[in-house]
Amino acid sequence: WAPTKADMNTLKVINKNGEYPTQEAIIAEQPDFVTSIYPSALVDNTSLPNRDGWQKFGANAYLMGTECGSSTPPVHDFTPLYTDLHNLGVIFDVQDKAEAEIASIKAKVAALQAKVAPNPNLKVWTYSGEESPFPAGNAGMSNAIIEMAGVSNAFGDLNKGYGDVSWEQVVKRNPDIIWLQTSAGPGFLNEANKILDKLASDPRLSNVTAVKKRAFVVVSYNEGPCESPRNVDALEKMINGLTKVSS
Repeated sequence: WAPTKADMNTLKVINKNGEYPTQEAIIAEQPDFVTSIYPSALVDNTSLPNRDGWQKFGANAYLMGTECGSSTPPVHDFTPLYTDLHNLGVIFDVQDKAEAEIASIKAKVAALQAKVAPNPNLKVWTYSGEESPFPAGNAGMSNAIIEMAGVSNAFGDLNKGYGDVSWEQVVKRNPDIIWLQTSAGPGFLNEANKILDKLASDPRLSNVTAVKKRAFVVVSYNEGPCESPRNVDALEKMINGLTKVSS
């Protein structure tokens, strides 16, 4: 992410191939604080301690509010992001910086939403090229970004961050727009062109409105589904993308 790239490049990396680092590698760094957006890091990982377990090694742990991938209450806006930024400000005693960041994001959101002409009849389906559809439900930032952009989540009744559905359900719901979530990681097609090729070659989807009209919006998984300050960039790309494909 451009605003933090230089700082990120100075950090020591202790994992390999995109996998979590080992418990031993983490403990060797003597961390005071361990945090993640993923429950697979801090809740249901059999190779790493959970939040309570880290305290035995002298580290407090914090799991971000939307718990990317888990079933949580529906997320309609950036409230979980603001809450976590506030909490991190308290944890690190940088409350002024945290509140300034929250205010900055809120101002950007307000400016973006002022450009929106809501059309909840337009249904958006999220797809990353997976073999079996695994769309975003209502319990994560993907849903918030879709709704804040003035449209509807095709699987907004799915009470999960993401969940398994059938191709028949996708066809029946007939999404008007497909959000191509690129860079979703192992098991997914991470490039927009590859995802588009797969959609075009699947006869089951030939009569889906979004496929017929080639109504696609590309927003990276790094920006949208996972809670972070980058979510405001995802919202901007979603609003601009919807303006192009629905005009």
